[in-house]
Amino acid sequence: MSGRVRICEIGAAQPPAAATADLDANGDEPSLRAALARELEAARARGCRTLDVRVPEAGPAGVSLRRCAEILLEEARSHLAGASCIEEIRFLLRGEPALRVFESVDDAARIAEQAKRWT
Repeated sequence: MSGRVRICEIGAAQPPAAATADLDANGDEPSLRAALARELEAARARGCRTLDVRVPEAGPAGVSLRRCAEILLEEARSHLAGASCIEEIRFLLRGEPALRVFESVDDAARIAEQAKRWT
């Protein structure tokens, strides 16, 4: 099953999620990946179809918001490409600057994927 990733601002009207996660990472890239993997596995184990992930405002300590977006979006897409009951992962961000960073990273990944198909 292939699900979708959405990027949303905290406070924007959203349908209720089956599960909500606050990322608890120790400030490096491996712990950020592991934190999202734990939340995805917990949601999958409960049979959830939607997971809301609240992203810290400046990214976890030690990881820039841009790199945080790259890691989280990559991990989410990888998870959704496999066998999972999760149909949608929503990244919830506080403030427009963070929203724009995630959207920029998401757009770049989509363009790169399209370019692969054309070559």
